[in-house]
Amino acid sequence: MMLVAMLIDLALGWPDRLFAAIGHPVTWIGALIRAMDQRLNHDSASDLTRRIAGVVTAVVVIGVAGGLAYGVQSLLPQG
Repeated sequence: MMLVAMLIDLALGWPDRLFAAIGHPVTWIGALIRAMDQRLNHDSASDLTRRIAGVVTAVVVIGVAGGLAYGVQSLLPQG
C-alpha cells in the first residue's frame, strides 16, 4: 500500500492548493519532531537525558504514524 501511495504521489504530485490548506504528511511528522525536540532536547541536559528524549521522540513519532495508518486501514473495506 505504501508503494502504491508513493507512486501516486510521484506521478501526480501533491497539489499546491492542498498543501496550502493542510500541508503534507511529511511536514506534519517534521512539525511533531520539531515540537518534541524543542520541549525535550536541552543543551544543558546530560547525554543520557538527551538520549532518552530521542528514544521517546522516536517512539511517539512511530506510534502516531502507525496509529494513524492503522486507523485509516481499519476504515477501508476489508480493513
